[in-house]
Amino acid sequence: MRTDSSKHIMPLKLLIKQAGWAGYLLLFEQPLQLVTARQRTEGYDAVDSSAVIQILYTFCCFAYAAWYLYLSRSKNAKEILFGSPESFLLLYILLCMASSLWSPNAKYSAFMAFQCLAYLMLIVVILHKLSQKCSAQDMIEWVMLWAVWDIFWAVIADAKLCGVQFLLYPFSAAGFTSGVFFFLALYLSRRRIFSWLVMIFAILSISNKIYFGIIPGLLLAIAFGDRKAKVLVFLCVGIVLIVVLAVGLEPVVHNTLFYGHEGVGMEYTSGRDTFWKRGWELCMQRPLYGYGFVAGERDTLYEFIGTSVVSMHNMFFSAFIAVGILGPLLLLSYFINTGFLCFTKHIHQSRMLAFAGTVCMVFVIAMTAPGIGTRVYGAWLPSVLVMTMISVLSRKNI
Repeated sequence: MRTDSSKHIMPLKLLIKQAGWAGYLLLFEQPLQLVTARQRTEGYDAVDSSAVIQILYTFCCFAYAAWYLYLSRSKNAKEILFGSPESFLLLYILLCMASSLWSPNAKYSAFMAFQCLAYLMLIVVILHKLSQKCSAQDMIEWVMLWAVWDIFWAVIADAKLCGVQFLLYPFSAAGFTSGVFFFLALYLSRRRIFSWLVMIFAILSISNKIYFGIIPGLLLAIAFGDRKAKVLVFLCVGIVLIVVLAVGLEPVVHNTLFYGHEGVGMEYTSGRDTFWKRGWELCMQRPLYGYGFVAGERDTLYEFIGTSVVSMHNMFFSAFIAVGILGPLLLLSYFINTGFLCFTKHIHQSRMLAFAGTVCMVFVIAMTAPGIGTRVYGAWLPSVLVMTMISVLSRKNI
């Protein structure tokens, strides 16, 4: 990998090309989702023309990634996929694929797991190709480019669904992406337009989970940040304290962390406390092997909680109810190992704070929303992309 000795920023057109066909495949995912998205009237596992397109696209991603990994002369690409921490996510996906043996819908569980595998492999190929051609900073810029691209298509998709009036306040679009990339935008991206777009969408998203995710990232700055980062944190804390003294603690918390809810507390978390409690009871009934990836989770929730809930909105519960106790343990290992990588000697000190804050943000989102632990949906793609990037940049030989 090239060093970051200069402040030169690779031209955008050239940057896009660095990831090759793998990068184009990933960038094609957002407009494809827009074209194939629809409000399904039949069963969730029905194979219509839209589903066929998604299946073919997934097989293209898998075929290209497998071909690249097989033919790659460099061992580094395979080491990323089979090394820590990606190996824990890979093992989890393979376990999810095996759960089709006891899933109520074997084909659906198998394909959802296969889709996770295909995207993970494609992400590994993209980041490996970038590591061979770009500096670490350019790799960060490419990932930020993907984030802005995702936000752009999310705005279009929501405007199509909600009407043109959505464009008057579009900041709820791509809430997961703007949150996941918030600290990269705040501390690392040299393209200011990318940084400001991501941060503005994150802050104005009115997303409780993003606000909760920002808190630990800012606290890390007190312990590990430079003088500029610490000044920024203390400035933010000072502003919050002034507002709290002026209007009171509960109104501030209610209008930020619990915005849009009737009150402050776990009982005001859009029903999560209720189905998490019920989910735990269901997990304890089949703790060793669960109910089957995605299909088992959906069918179980439909039966015992209702059709309004399609996911546990918590990676540990989704993993537990899907494949049993080993699922949450693998995902916990994935996060712990990625978190440790943020503080290794191979991570430049200027990036340590941003990466650690990002892992915290991804963890908070994963504990409160669909994403890692379930199918490729919600926060899964941005989370795995940025976590794998951190892993790649922590390797001495890349």
